[in-house]
Amino acid sequence: MHKLKKLILLILSISIASLYLMFSNSTEIEASSNDNNSINYLKLKNKSTSLSTIYSEKYQTRIHNQINKQKKLNNYTFQHPLLIRNPYGTNTTAVYMYFKTTEELQASYTIHCNNYADFSQTLNSNTLSGYTTEHEYLLIGAIPNQTNTITVTLTNKQGKVVDTLSWSYNAPSLQGGDQYLTVECDVSNTSSLSNGLYTVLGNDVTEDSEEQAYMRLYDNYGIIRSEIPIVSYRSHRILFENNTMYFSISSTKIVGMEQTGYVSKIYDTGNYKLHL
Repeated sequence: MHKLKKLILLILSISIASLYLMFSNSTEIEASSNDNNSINYLKLKNKSTSLSTIYSEKYQTRIHNQINKQKKLNNYTFQHPLLIRNPYGTNTTAVYMYFKTTEELQASYTIHCNNYADFSQTLNSNTLSGYTTEHEYLLIGAIPNQTNTITVTLTNKQGKVVDTLSWSYNAPSLQGGDQYLTVECDVSNTSSLSNGLYTVLGNDVTEDSEEQAYMRLYDNYGIIRSEIPIVSYRSHRILFENNTMYFSISSTKIVGMEQTGYVSKIYDTGNYKLHL
C-alpha cells in the first residue's frame, strides 16, 4: 500500500511538471493582416508600451530571452519563419524575421503599398560574403496604418532566386501621430542619391511634455520608412559601430541598438545633460 502511494505521488508529480512545461512553453499567435494573404506572427508575453520601461536593461533582456527561447524550441524555415511585430518596442512598424536555410543564401525584400513607391533592400547577414544559413533581420519600411505586402527573396551565390515568401501586413499607426508620412523632395535628382534613409533626429520634446518624442527615417522619395520612439528630448546624432546604432533617447541617456531592434547597451550620463 505504501509503495502504491509513492507510485501515485510520482505519477502526479510528473503530470504536474509536464503540464507546467506545456503551458510555460505555450505561444500565442496573431494574424499579420485580415485578408487571405495573412501569415502568423508570434505574440510575445508581457510586452510594455512605456518607453521608460522599454529602454531598460531588464525589459530588453527579458524580451531578448523570450525570442532566443523560441529560436531554440522550433525549427524555423524560410516558408515557416519566426515573425514578430516590433518585438523590442523600438521600431514602430518593423517586423522581426528569423529562419535557417540548408545552404548559404542572401536575403532581400520589397515592401509594396498602394499609392506609394516600393521599398527594396538587401538584408545584412553579418557575413563578409553576404550569404548565410542563419537569417535574423528586422524588416523596416512598412507604411503605417496601411496594408503592406512584404516579399522576401532568397538568392544563391550564382545569383539565382531559389525561393520567395510573400504576405500582407497591417502596419500600426505611428506613435507620434500619422502626420508627416511624406515630405517634399526633388524627385528629379533621386538617381544621384545612395539607397539609404534620411533621418529626422527628433521633434524636440521637453522632459515633462506628454507629446511623444521620436526619430523618423524617410527614403529618397520622402516617404516614411521607420519611426524610432524615444523617451524625451531629441536624438542629436547617430553613430554606427559593429552593427550597433548609438543615439540618445533623452537628455541623459544614450543607447546602442542592434540591427534587430534589440537595445544591448544603455548609458546614463547622470547630472550631465545633452545640450541643455
